[in-house]
Amino acid sequence: MARLRVLSIISFLFIAQNLISQTKYQDGILYLGNEVFQKQIQVPDKGRGPIQIKALLDLTGKNVLSSNTESPLFEFIVDKSLVTALTPVWQYQGFETRAMGNGGTEIIVSISGVRNPVKGLQIKLYQQLFPGTSLMREKLEFQAEKGKEFHLSKWADQLHFVFPQYDITTSGVPKSTEIRIASWASELVDVNTSASFDDRFPEGGFNDHNLAMNHMYHPKIVGKTLSADSPLLTKGPINILQGKDLLWLTTYEHASQDDLRGLFKQEGVEDGGVIRDAAQGTKGVFNFPIAAKDFHFLGISQTLQNADTRIGVKALRGAYLDGERIDQDHPYASVWTATAFSRDTTRANSQSLIHDYLWKWICEKPASRQAEFYYNTW
Repeated sequence: MARLRVLSIISFLFIAQNLISQTKYQDGILYLGNEVFQKQIQVPDKGRGPIQIKALLDLTGKNVLSSNTESPLFEFIVDKSLVTALTPVWQYQGFETRAMGNGGTEIIVSISGVRNPVKGLQIKLYQQLFPGTSLMREKLEFQAEKGKEFHLSKWADQLHFVFPQYDITTSGVPKSTEIRIASWASELVDVNTSASFDDRFPEGGFNDHNLAMNHMYHPKIVGKTLSADSPLLTKGPINILQGKDLLWLTTYEHASQDDLRGLFKQEGVEDGGVIRDAAQGTKGVFNFPIAAKDFHFLGISQTLQNADTRIGVKALRGAYLDGERIDQDHPYASVWTATAFSRDTTRANSQSLIHDYLWKWICEKPASRQAEFYYNTW
């Protein structure tokens, strides 16, 4: 057993070293990738310029990004000014690599703002790559140079923070499949009205005929077709965009309940949605209205543009305070997100991408991914 563990560690290190060897900065472009894809990020190391995702190449060397439009990798509001990756104020400083415990490689790209309104702002762009898959985990982190201070602002009285964002080629009529994973007591099977109610509630107090009432959360899958005149914003956190010959997976790593079901005691909710203290069995001041949309902290935006689709993760609620400070002692970071793509657009392949992501790549400690049995006896 010990020998197998040592061999496994050696294998992980070999794979990670192979990924690291494929990362290089040359002629203003950072190249990173593995045996199935390559990502090219352009950012100047002299003067100033934009940060551009020049290419995302598949196994055959074909670019999956749009050739007609280019979206900024990130957008945010600092000191009441809109700044994006394409704003020509950035300068490349270098990158570091780290071998991860699950065989992946983390690349940390350092970029500086060299012109107002971001002069003195430091960016760290985290890119995590894994062997044999196009899946990338990404995070954006801001910090200020010593003596510098910046403030995140709202835009038209709304939060504005987008990361990551891509324009991808999705010929045909793209279909979006949203997978919610925090729907409490969602129906597991089609209801058979002739069946008996849950034995614990013989009068049918919960009007439920299946095991959904066993205090569980179940995936809720919603499919929609994109249209040019109607941008789509899904909650996710998992979203699959399927074009004619491209499958694109987007997900973010942040928890939030999908709706109010099971959260409050209904007898504690007044007309108009106002919550009384009794709704949560607590005492105190809790007398404001609340709705399901209040749990929609992040959204996956999809906008159809001819044969292409712009897709990005947007902050909607709670991401930052208006005027939130960024300085040397107060960094700011986005949530982790993950994206993957494939030319295989089958449902089985999308399931495989999600399975591998959750089973292998979302955490670099393999022991935490081991399956355990859980048996509820009450």
